Amino acid sequence: MLITGGRYLDRYSKREDRWKFAHRKCVADWTHEFSSPLATDVKNPVSGNLARGRMDAQDPSYAFFTAFPRGDRA
Repeated sequence: MLITGGRYLDRYSKREDRWKFAHRKCVADWTHEFSSPLATDVKNPVSGNLARGRMDAQDPSYAFFTAFPRGDRA
């Protein structure tokens, strides 16, 4: 069995007075594989579309947060 921990980097936009997802990036930060005879039928949920989390400026959140200007908030 494979367990993955991660986070979403979401960007929302307001359309017709409703907030909706405009973009979502999935970031995988860690995985742990358990050996278990019951896990033989479980498919791997991790897809090739996940970004890898890092503990430096190469982490996807650095690029994500540059999309938001600094300064006063309304």
